[in-house]
Amino acid sequence: MKIYKIYKGMHYCTAFLKRLQITRKQTNTFEFELTSNHWYPQDVVKNSGKNKVIGRTYGFGVHNNSIRVVYKPSKEKNKFKLWWYWYDAGQRNERYIGQFEMGKYRVVFCKKTNMVNCYLKNALMQHQAPYSHYIKIKFKNELKKYGTYCFPFFGGQDRAYKTFVWHVLFD
Repeated sequence: MKIYKIYKGMHYCTAFLKRLQITRKQTNTFEFELTSNHWYPQDVVKNSGKNKVIGRTYGFGVHNNSIRVVYKPSKEKNKFKLWWYWYDAGQRNERYIGQFEMGKYRVVFCKKTNMVNCYLKNALMQHQAPYSHYIKIKFKNELKKYGTYCFPFFGGQDRAYKTFVWHVLFD
């Protein structure tokens, strides 16, 4: 896993200048780790949006055809709420996945023409059902074969109030 930092006062992580890492893979596998570093009391950040963890685009531009996993800290300490978050022809959509504990998670995106099958599971649970969380997203248009990776990002109008350290593996 590589380390990406979102420094205090920033939105973007340290990979921002290198963020145009192109992928042509039709299936992408990512791993990330949620730690106590990612949790914060909700009242600390007044205008917090959803924080982007990992994802990819289909074509260029994160606000056109793209999909990500995003999170917000739960009220319960060291627990997190996760969503599937995607743009379809410029329109933002999201679907709540659930509340999660700290730990390592694996995400797979499988592209087929204008559809992406998305899977998420706890990476440490080998005997778990294949993937515990699944969604099939149908896009309005055929998706490009190329795209870029989406790196960690502190969401909302406010910038990161502290430094966040991410351990992420992009296939």
